[in-house]
This record gives sequence, C-alpha cells and structure tokens, in this order.
Amino acid sequence: MSELHDMIDVLIDKYKHNDYIFNRLKTTILTQLPNALMNAETLYEQRNDRKAMLISHGEKFNEDFLNDNRYYYCTRMERFIYYDGCHYIPIGEDNIHHHILTTLTKFPELRVWKYRIKNSLIKSIKERSPLHTIPDMNTVQTILEHLYPNVFYTREASIHFLIAVGDCIHGKKCNTYIVPSSLKIFIREIENKYYNFFGQSNLLNNFKLKYYAHEYADTRLFHCILRSPYTLQDVHMLDLLCVSSYYSLQYNNADDFVNQTKDKTLYGHVYFLKNMNYSTLVHHFKEKALYVSEGSLVKSKTMIFILRQFLKEMNIPTIIFQDTFAVEMKKLLSYDEETDNYKDVTSNYIPIVSSFCSFWDEYMIEDYNAPDLEIEDVIDMFFKHTSHKFTKSLTSELVVDILKHHICSDVIIENKYIHNIKYSLPYS
Repeated sequence: MSELHDMIDVLIDKYKHNDYIFNRLKTTILTQLPNALMNAETLYEQRNDRKAMLISHGEKFNEDFLNDNRYYYCTRMERFIYYDGCHYIPIGEDNIHHHILTTLTKFPELRVWKYRIKNSLIKSIKERSPLHTIPDMNTVQTILEHLYPNVFYTREASIHFLIAVGDCIHGKKCNTYIVPSSLKIFIREIENKYYNFFGQSNLLNNFKLKYYAHEYADTRLFHCILRSPYTLQDVHMLDLLCVSSYYSLQYNNADDFVNQTKDKTLYGHVYFLKNMNYSTLVHHFKEKALYVSEGSLVKSKTMIFILRQFLKEMNIPTIIFQDTFAVEMKKLLSYDEETDNYKDVTSNYIPIVSSFCSFWDEYMIEDYNAPDLEIEDVIDMFFKHTSHKFTKSLTSELVVDILKHHICSDVIIENKYIHNIKYSLPYS
C-alpha cells in the first residue's frame, strides 16, 4: 500500500512545475483511474460468475452423464467397457468421445468448454472399474441361470462358486478349491477373459484339478453336478467376472457365505474335508463303503476302485494318494502282504463289478472289424445274462470306470461307445 502512495508523491513532485502534465496526472487519478478500475472490477466479476456457472453446469453435466451412461475402464489393458443393464460390452474410446460431444450440443452454454468437459469425463471414466459396479438383477439372474441347474446342484452352490472367483479377483486366496475335470475348460475360459480385460494371469491358481497334498483344513469343494465339459458363451464371460466381484464384496468371502447359508447340504459338501485328516477320511470310508464278511478277500486294486466309486457317489474328487490310503487301510483291516488282499471284508460295489467282469470275459470278444457298441446296449446284454439283484446300479458311468480300472481303457470311445469288441452269443 505504501508504495502506491510513494509513487503518487514521486509523480506529483516530478511534475509540480509542469502544469500540463500535472493536470493530466490529476485527471487520470481523479477521473479516469476510478472509472477504469470500476470497469475492470465489473468485467472481473462477470468473468468469475460465468466461470462459476460453467463449472457448476459442467459438473452437473458430468455427474448426469456418468449416471445415465455406465462407462468403465480396464486400466492395465486400456479397454473401455459399456454396461447396458444386461451385458458389459467392450467399446472404443472414439465412440465415447462422439457420445459426449453429441450430448453436449444440447447444452449451448457449455459449448465453449466442450473439449475440457470431454477430457474431464474421459478422466473420470478411467477411474471407474467394472469390477466395482453393482450389476442389475437382470445380469445376475442370467449368470445364475447359466450355472444352475446346468453346472451346480443349487442356486446357492452357484453363488458360492461365483464368490470364490470374486475372492480371487480381490486377492482373497486363503482356500484351495479342488474342482472336477469337467470344469477345466470353464476355469481356463474365466482366466483367459480376465487376462484379456484386466491383464492378470493365473487368476484362479488356487483352483486345482487334482489333489496334491493340500491341507484339508484349507481345502474346499464345489457342489458341482457337471459330468461333461462346460463352456459359457463369450458374451456372458465379462458379466460373470463382474457378478463374481460384486458377490465377493457383498458377502466378504466364500466361507462367510457358506457359514450363513441355510443350505445344509452345501455346507456339508464345501466343508467335507475341513475337519478331517487322512485317518478320519479312511475311517469314514470304511464305515460307509465296507462291511465285515468272514472269508471274503478284496484286492488292493479293487479297494482303490471302491474308494473312487464311493467318492464319486458323494460327488467328491479323489482327495488322498493311493499309498497314503493303503497305509491307513492297513491300520484298520487285516491285510495279507503275500496275496495283496484285505481279509474278511467286502463291499456292495463288489458283486456287480465281479459279475460284469465275468460277463465281459465270457461274452465279449476282441474283433477289429466289429461295429462300435453303445455302452447302454452292453448293459442290456449284461442283465440278460444275470439273475442277480444288485444293491448298486450299473450305470454307463460305472461301466466306463470298470473297463478303465479292471479291463482295458483302449476300448472306450468318448465314454459312450465300445470299440473293436463284439458280443458273442452263448452256445446253446
């Protein structure tokens, strides 16, 4: 402030003897300067008001545009996504630019800032991930309808699977999941789609197709009904990832969901191994799949087959090594090392397996020129030559298992047909 006074004093002292310049100075200070400053103040206020209006209207436009148009961005792969309420769809950045600028033409007052607003919107969109959205019920329901009843026994079992996938998306990989081989292609498709959009590989590396001495306490199972490979249409795969992410955030993790579910069957299946060890598992098998039979013998190979059938009936993958199983079995049963037989024990699986093997040896002959036989036809042939009543059903799946384990897997085609074998009628 003092420097202004000092400058005026300097000018007055400098031109005090020059009437013309002094009068000009006087007119400038007393008349022109106040008017100029008043005009400058008015213009400044007008500009500020206009800027405030543009900011306010621009922010309102941005907010409304983002609410009305659900655009998102996958940062690592630099891909834009549009959600139409049904599907999450990849979209080009140019399309979004065009949409923004076209919409701005309806707001003439914002035209001068249209490129600034467009750039601001693109920046905001790039901060929005589709994995942090809340999918519409239509999307959620569509994904669940693909999974249940095609893949999982119940709707809750489908949700449990989706939460487990979502847990992996959010880095919550405390559990190991043993999944059936029928889900192998499906799992790979999920991983590939996640990599293509979000740039991370091996998303589901805690989903294992086989048991490799994982801790039972941390091992979980999916209640899966599937027996043959399953794939999901590509158009739904990104939807599945977003629904999975949403479910994981909603329920915290898969275990928390199971703990609060009223589906006791799902609870028991998922946690089947949680409180077990090798000893309790084998004891459970002995109690449920075997019974005492004085003088009966069961080969080790047959006992392995019985174990696999027992687990398969419970829809549980093989979750114990053969050597470990043998060690635990020998603690529970009498075993003859020389003949490799468990003594004084049998199983409901044995009669039908033995009868089918005898039938095969007697009536099925190798013939490379023979037409392929359907397994269902072979089952019909078997029952024509036996009068026994079995406690276990002879399904096509069981026939495939018997052939693979006891006879020869080379004769099986696609688990549906018998190859290079013909049926020989018995002599009359």
